[in-house]
Amino acid sequence: MISLFLISYLTFADPTATERFVEPIAVSSVSINDTPTYFFKPSPDGRYFGYTTWKPADGHFADKNILLDSQSGTFIQMPGAYDPMFMLNSRNLIVPGTMGLRFFALDDIINQKTAALPIYTDTEFKGVYESIGILNESANEVNYRVIIENGKRFFRDYKETLDANGRTIKFETNSAVQILCTNHNFALPMLSKNGREASGLDHTTGKSRVYKINDNGTCEVSEELGYLAGKISFSYDNRFVAFHVFNKADTLGQYAFTHIAVPGTNTTANIYIKDRLSNLTYKLTNYVDGNAMYPDFLANGDLVYILYPHDRTKFTPRFVRVKPTIY
Repeated sequence: MISLFLISYLTFADPTATERFVEPIAVSSVSINDTPTYFFKPSPDGRYFGYTTWKPADGHFADKNILLDSQSGTFIQMPGAYDPMFMLNSRNLIVPGTMGLRFFALDDIINQKTAALPIYTDTEFKGVYESIGILNESANEVNYRVIIENGKRFFRDYKETLDANGRTIKFETNSAVQILCTNHNFALPMLSKNGREASGLDHTTGKSRVYKINDNGTCEVSEELGYLAGKISFSYDNRFVAFHVFNKADTLGQYAFTHIAVPGTNTTANIYIKDRLSNLTYKLTNYVDGNAMYPDFLANGDLVYILYPHDRTKFTPRFVRVKPTIY
């Protein structure tokens, strides 16, 4: 069920002289009855969360995909084992995996749970850890770009056709599968909401960057963030980026480059947001006994992140929603 905003249960560090700390406005939080691993994505309005968790199954542990309705507090197991993601709308999700990229209707998942069948499956596009952007859209058509990892980074474009009421008629591929950023080597790729840029943690420099995607799959460095950051989220208007940074970022490369690790109690992660127009970076949280990670923008500009407390006897992990005060 939805809980009160328990940010006060964690202690805060004093902002340092080198950090521009701007405390956000607390909006809500919702407790999670298990432990999400390395991936969660909200619906654009913030009502639903899709995430991956470890759950016991037949005496073993297996990956499960969960859909959480933050209004009712309902947890639904849904198809797939990795990385469910809303398609920047509140009607469809994509789920990657060994059988290919699958496209689902949210209503089907709510009503049929793990028995839900995909609207469309792209058997040529296999991998995990996807992200998505909208290249362009009209009243009856949306063109998407999806990036995915399968040994290397790949991207492909898709077209969704809508009826007069805005419901999905069909999905289809709209390009060949291409290698993403063939001239760069980086981890933790995440696509901008307009599908034209990707972020990543450069293996050579150990710092995060933003890359402009060229039509031929090559990329150009368009921005140096200057941090060893976790997965980066682009705002819907592309002006802001948000990310988490570990307090031991210079020495904890295993947490940054190995994106499936849930951090232990010897680390602290906090949330940052950068205004790409003014080139100013702000620190939004100051936890000292917990890890605030994987921020993602909602359509209205709010941020959602997951909070892993060090002491779980006080409360369980939770999704926290805040409103940045820098805009």
